[in-house]
Amino acid sequence: MDFNVLLGKDDVKKNFDISTVKGSLSVYDQRFMAMEFDARVCTIESEKDHELAVEMAIQAKKLVKKINNIRDKFISEPKEYVRSVNNMAKSYTDRLAAIEKCLRDKLSNFQYQRELERRKAEEEARKAAAEIQTRLNEEAKAANVEPVQIIVPLAPQPKIVTRTAEGSSSSREVWTFAVDDESKIPPKYFVLDTKRIGKDVRSGIRDIPGVRIYQEFKTVLRG
Repeated sequence: MDFNVLLGKDDVKKNFDISTVKGSLSVYDQRFMAMEFDARVCTIESEKDHELAVEMAIQAKKLVKKINNIRDKFISEPKEYVRSVNNMAKSYTDRLAAIEKCLRDKLSNFQYQRELERRKAEEEARKAAAEIQTRLNEEAKAANVEPVQIIVPLAPQPKIVTRTAEGSSSSREVWTFAVDDESKIPPKYFVLDTKRIGKDVRSGIRDIPGVRIYQEFKTVLRG
């Protein structure tokens, strides 16, 4: 199968003018600078100060919503376009990824079998050389001479890199793992589930070994 038919160039281009977005948002620049200054110098020492700070915070919260609405107005159409293109492309890339994985697994298995055969041949050569060496040692001892040392022939290393017209493939041995018995795994390899702790604390649990549970004030703004 010729996969090249799937690799054509995409000449479709879509331009978006960012200056329109900038113009719609820049009208708030001066107001934001004033709000930033007021927030920095704000001190809360009385009920009046507290009420003023609440008003300022809610104004900022409302403006966040307004800015997001402006953003959404500009990105809704291209966002939908991008989502559609991504979904369409993903239906193809997922299939191609599955094809690649299938072939990669077969290539890795071939390399494994080839290396296994090489090691078997090397072990057989070592045993044969050991037998010869034992016999030579006995003959040398009987003749009262130094024995000849046999050099064990090494099996040739398999080709690591394969080059084709499409590209190249290389293989290497890597260490990996598989879990056989989770109960025996040391604690350092487990990740603390802070989301679960938070959920339990909110549900009313007040005693968890190794965890300090406490109250703090959290301000909620509504406007």
